[in-house]
This record gives sequence, C-alpha cells and structure tokens, in this order.
Amino acid sequence: MINISIVENDIMRIYSDSNMGLLEELNIKNLELIRDNNKSEIWKSSLYDGYNSYSFILKYYKKRDNNLVENIFNFHNWLYKIFKDDNDFGIPKPYGYVAENNGILMESVNGKSLTHFINGGIKNIFSIKDNELILIIVGEFLWRLQKSSLPESIHAKNITPHDVDIDRHIEIIQKSYSDSSIVNKVKRFLDRYLNKNEIHNLVVSQFDYSPWNIILNGERQFLIDFEDAFYCQREQDLANMYNLLSINMPSMYFKKRAIKYSELFLSGYGNDYNVDSFIFWRLIWLTKYTIRLRLNKISTYKEKIIKKILLKKYYREYINITENL
Repeated sequence: MINISIVENDIMRIYSDSNMGLLEELNIKNLELIRDNNKSEIWKSSLYDGYNSYSFILKYYKKRDNNLVENIFNFHNWLYKIFKDDNDFGIPKPYGYVAENNGILMESVNGKSLTHFINGGIKNIFSIKDNELILIIVGEFLWRLQKSSLPESIHAKNITPHDVDIDRHIEIIQKSYSDSSIVNKVKRFLDRYLNKNEIHNLVVSQFDYSPWNIILNGERQFLIDFEDAFYCQREQDLANMYNLLSINMPSMYFKKRAIKYSELFLSGYGNDYNVDSFIFWRLIWLTKYTIRLRLNKISTYKEKIIKKILLKKYYREYINITENL
C-alpha cells in the first residue's frame, strides 16, 4: 500500500499542474483507501478551498510499464472531451497523472453502478418504462463510444479472434461441463469461424464494458475504468455486456409480457454488428467467466453453492447460444 503522505503529495502536485483555477488554500479532507487489489489501488478524497468541496479519485496502477499511465490518461481525456457536453452520457473528468507512481487523479462520480441496478437495489426508484430506457441507453452508449478512432497520441494494440487460445477454451468447457454435444458444437463453430479468416469491424474497445463500470448519475450514465483500451472487433464489448445482462437479469414482466434486458440493450446498440462475430465473442466471454470462477478459492459452503449456481447459468447460456449452430 502506498504511504498516505505520498498520496497527499501526489494529489497536491496534480492540482498544482492542472491549472484548475482554485484558491491556494486547499485542504485535503476524508482521504481513504477504498480498493486495493492486484491491479490497482484506489484512494478517494475531497479538497476544500474555503468555499466549495471537490470529490476525487486517485487511482494507482500496479502494473509497471513504460508510458502506461500517460496512455491511460490520454485515452481517458480523449473520451472525456467527446462526451463532456453530452446530456445522456459522461466520462469522469481526468485532472492529471504522476508517472513515477503510476497514479491518475480524476473526478469522483456520485451514483450507483448498473450492477446495483441488476441486483434490484434501485428497482423501486425507477418505473418500468425508465428501466427499459436505461438498458436501451446503455446500448446506445457503447455504439457512440465505438464511433470514433483513437488519436495518434494513444497507442493501442489490435486484438483479433486469432489471438484467442481456442484449444484452451475448449479444454475449460470439457472440464467444466459433461455435455459432450455442447463441447462439440462450440468447437465446430469456433473452428469454422476462424477458418473464414475474416477480421472486420475493428473499433476502439474499452474491453470491460460491463455493469460495474457504468454509473447511473441522475439522467446521465458515466463510464469508468480505462486501463485496457485497444482495437478489437465491435462485437467483443457488445457480447460481454449482452452475456452479463442475460445471465444476471433474464427478464422483467410488464403488461403480461417478458422483456429480455439483454435484448433491450441490443436494441439500443442497433444492428451494426456481425452475427457470427457476436456469437464467437459470446462463447469466448462465457469461457472467460468459467475460468475466473474455477480459479476462485472456495472457503465456505455459501461460496460453493454460488459457484454451482453460476456454472449452471453459464451452462444454460452455452445451450442457448449453440441451439441453432
């Protein structure tokens, strides 16, 4: 963990360099560590100038790589400028970074994540019509995000289907599920898809366009977390969010009809995607979820039950996807 005095110093340095136009008498308030994992360390604080209080996040990246933080900051800042004046979508404002400590200071956005929404935490706040609209707008947000090309100042690698270790994915499916027909269908489709050798629709990818990275703030949706940006097929981010919505919130009932949340999201995105690529990335993401679940250390009976339930949900998604393959 980074020493708190270093955190305070980094906050003041970035403020000093960012020409924010605040008064010289700045006091750091409520500085606290809110997350510490193998990828990053996140501190939350507020600065008081004698009149107003400003809330911020200082995120330190643990991966040591040349120009990493500068690249993340440039990508973050590029997105912020695109959506700065948008009424529906937003990106937290980035203020600056400290390269030697791999830290970026950014605006702290108040609100609840879409994950909270999925779990029913705010189901009584919004009407059914609002619920539908939120998911449609999440789809439109992704479509808008993918419209622009990255500027030359941001270095992003290309990730294509041919970079995926298919044999590893098939091995995981075989170990996790006993249904050989599912395994065979998945393998045939993946092989057939890759043999086409068609790489298309490369767009900027946030790589983790998921419920926990979307914050609902009044009438705006904010996207956070930008360290994994690269160019990829548009269906990669699309398939990830679709899967997560399909697995976690299968349907809601309105006027005696079931509405698939995942389909609402897809309708917001539109039809500008390749169906085979969409299926390919849905299968790849499902296997990634399975790998993640298998690697989790289970220490309680409750965790064991949750793992079993999730594996069943993933298995049902494999069945749904491969039904017409």
